[in-house]
This record gives sequence, C-alpha cells and structure tokens, in this order.
Amino acid sequence: MMMEDTEGQLVGDADAPVGSLTDVEVEREGFSLWKRLRSPRTLISFGIAFALVIFAFRGLDIDVSQTWQYMRDANPWLMLLGLVVFYTTFPMRALRWRMLLRNADVPIAKGHGSWASLPALMEYLYLSWFANCIVPAKLGDAYRAYLLKHNGKVSFSSAFGTIFAERLLDMIGLFGMLLVSGWIAFGTHMPEGTQIVFGFGALLVVAILAGLAGMRWLSPLIRRVLPARMHEFY
Repeated sequence: MMMEDTEGQLVGDADAPVGSLTDVEVEREGFSLWKRLRSPRTLISFGIAFALVIFAFRGLDIDVSQTWQYMRDANPWLMLLGLVVFYTTFPMRALRWRMLLRNADVPIAKGHGSWASLPALMEYLYLSWFANCIVPAKLGDAYRAYLLKHNGKVSFSSAFGTIFAERLLDMIGLFGMLLVSGWIAFGTHMPEGTQIVFGFGALLVVAILAGLAGMRWLSPLIRRVLPARMHEFY
C-alpha cells in the first residue's frame, strides 16, 4: 500500500507542471527575507551603493554643510504633508490589489476577515516595499506573493500575476501623470530633448496595451505555441 502511494506520488510529481526557479524555491523552502538580506548579491549591492555615495561626495564636490542647510530650511509641514499623502496611498493600493485578485478568480471572499482583509493586504504591501528597499531585483514583490500564498493558500503564480498587472497599471498611470505635469509646466512649448522622453513613454504604453490585448485575444494561438507545462501559469 505504501509502495503504491509512493509510486502515485512520483507519477503526480512527474506530471505536475514545472514552475519557474522562483516558484520552485518558494514552494520548497519558503521566502526568508533575512536569508536574502545576507546573500552575497545583496551584500555586494550594499557595497556598490556605499561606494557610489562616497564617489558622489568626493568626486562631485558636494558641500555637506550647504546640503544640511537646505534640509534645515525645508518646510517641515510640507514634508509631513508629503509623508501623509504617501502613506494614504497604501489603502488605495490594497483595494486595487484586492480587485485584481478578485478578477483573477482568487477566492478572497473566504479571507475577508483574515488574510484578504484590507489591513492584512496593507501589511503585505508595507513589508514588500521595505524588502524592495533593502534587497535587489525587486524581490519584495516576490515576497508579497509568498506572504499571500503562505497566509491565504493562494498559488504563487496567481499572486505574482496580479502583482505584475499592478506594475503595468503603475507604468500607464505614471505616463498619464507625466503628460499632465508636462502640459501644466511647459504648455505647448516643450524644452528641447523632452520630446524623446514623451515619445519613449508613449511607445512603452502602446507596447504594454498591445501586449495585453494580444494575450487576451490571441490566447488560443499562444496556448498552442507555449509548452504544456506553461499553460497553468499563462
């Protein structure tokens, strides 16, 4: 009986779709933020950042006393207002994430009082942003997906897919804000060189929208091209 169970488990493992390397690591070992923080890649990135700071102060002839004076002359009330505005975006981000999870058919209704509540999603966001500040390669996003998987038993692929959709929406929103702020600041007289920035931003937004539309409308064709083990993630 035990041999049959073992053989069935081996067959199931062989037939199971193979995820990305990050998927496999998260599934088997979990996501240890402290382990990522002590990794050689993270320590090297800290060393590079420290070297860049030293180079900036020595090579660019930065006046530390004058910089400190500028900081002292800054309006503390405006700085406090900016801090408040920044942190009030997190509830809105959590609401947007919950909408994306619902659209991805994640059963968040079962977790409204626990892992899918607004405070819980905000906590995941805070932790992921903190991780993005101290570890390279935007691993905070993977950490947020892991937290949702660990607490809500949601598949890592589904959670990370909604985060990827968030990033695309952020890029489109940033370009819209760039257009509005550019029009307010410069009107119809754009400084030389800014046309390249706006043109690149417009091209990036068009590419994102075309890619999303293609994934939506050409889904049967793309599924035929993709390997069978990738269908679950697509």
